Amino acid sequence: MVGVRKLAASCLVLLLAGGCLAPVNSPSSTTTTVVTTADGRDLTLIDCGSGKTDLDLVCEGYHLIQNNYVDPIEDQVLADAALHGLESIGGPAATSDGDPFVCPMPSQEFREACEKASGLEAAEADMAEAMLASMVIEVLDPNSAYFDPVALEQLREEDSGHVEGIGALVATDEDPEPEAGDDSCTVISEECRLVVTSTIPDGPAERAGVEAEDVIVAVDGESIDGLSVDLVTSKVRGPAGTTVEITVDREGSELDFEIERAAVDIPILDSEVVGDVGYLRLNVFLEQADRAVENALGGLLADGANSLVLDLRDNPGGSLEATVNIVSEFLEDGVILRTQSPGSDTPYHVRERGIAREIPMVVLVNGSSASASEVTAAALQEAGRAMIVGEPTYGKNTVQQRFNLQNGGALKLTTARWVTAEGNSFGGTGVIPDIAADLPNDLSVADLVAEAVKLGGL
Repeated sequence: MVGVRKLAASCLVLLLAGGCLAPVNSPSSTTTTVVTTADGRDLTLIDCGSGKTDLDLVCEGYHLIQNNYVDPIEDQVLADAALHGLESIGGPAATSDGDPFVCPMPSQEFREACEKASGLEAAEADMAEAMLASMVIEVLDPNSAYFDPVALEQLREEDSGHVEGIGALVATDEDPEPEAGDDSCTVISEECRLVVTSTIPDGPAERAGVEAEDVIVAVDGESIDGLSVDLVTSKVRGPAGTTVEITVDREGSELDFEIERAAVDIPILDSEVVGDVGYLRLNVFLEQADRAVENALGGLLADGANSLVLDLRDNPGGSLEATVNIVSEFLEDGVILRTQSPGSDTPYHVRERGIAREIPMVVLVNGSSASASEVTAAALQEAGRAMIVGEPTYGKNTVQQRFNLQNGGALKLTTARWVTAEGNSFGGTGVIPDIAADLPNDLSVADLVAEAVKLGGL
């Protein structure tokens, strides 16, 4: 399974490509405080940055959040979330014998969490991950995430476009539709379903009989209700040659499919010429998507296309760098977007690379066109460069950056919000098409192009 999601979830979002390891603040000398907990245990509290315990992961995550997250967060709020994260970890320690439990504190507000950790019989690494994950899930926006080392490796596979899984593209489908600004459909429930949008041609899922519009309800016999989209994806993905069973709801009936995983390539785009109209469907803004689009445009023009339909339906976004390069193929000059955070306002200008700056074009969007897709549609709409046809887009106006962690995992944090050249933000509302239209995915390319030509005036 490939995590192509309605929310620009985990892996395919408007991501500032790459990551950096932000150093944990290291004091010149370590302050040590030895206390006795209420249940008589010896606890040593130290400053962050000593490197003496796996719990330093909490310090590392805390400093990344406080230094990079788009909105200010109170220490007490993070500390309370860390404490909650420990509630499902381990059991009471059997004795208080041995060396004192050593706990680094990002701030004094974390003392209660340290006291809780000192009384648990669990590995420090597990406690640290539970605390950090809870800080992200409970406090930050749904587009921020903690990836453990296994999940991070899967994310890197997706970034490369080569994954091992079943070859199904999925999206979340929220029922009822969320209110404007509510992008909380990140945990599977009756209201937040995981729907197959398409299968990779001749991939494992297609060969097994999985179809578009199937709703995934279980993996290996276990319900996915209550699991995050990222966790479901990691359960379905796995080494080529291994098997996984998925259960889907198809029009009220549950069907089981045992599927042998295989290496699959995420399809970046499809293109063809219909009459004299070039059709280019861009599925995801992976890092290499800009080169793929440039090559595809060159091919369409060489084959006689004198107008273009750019299909961004169900495209969840991806790399900011690729997005700027792709939009630059269609514009002469100007600002494509600006990213704004408390400490910066950064414009991204059109680059000198365009090969399709004059060809008439229509852009197709729907409610699952998110993030980079919205940047593209909004920039072309504001510039008067293209007619936007379809449904209002998803409404994601945030930018994420990935930061590597010393345990081999990573934090993905929302670091900025984006606005158009004219200062418009589409968070919650989405980009409103120039022409409203229902364009179902089962339309043939020929019929879709015919509708785009009729509605968009090509």
